[in-house]
Amino acid sequence: TLIADEKVNINNMSVTESPDHVTTIVLLIETKSLSQLARLISKMEGIKGVTSVIRLGEDVKTHLVT
Repeated sequence: TLIADEKVNINNMSVTESPDHVTTIVLLIETKSLSQLARLISKMEGIKGVTSVIRLGEDVKTHLVT
């Protein structure tokens, strides 16, 4: 619901798990502004178990590692 609360569209998502049980989630999201993206990243960083959230590039991709 965190993403739904921000009214952000998820255009693509992939999930992988490494042998040491680190899960990586890559989201391709559509935002209305950089401030909306910044709010979303900040909220994602506050989720228990999330170790990092980074923007990968101009396609507004967010990379989560849990």
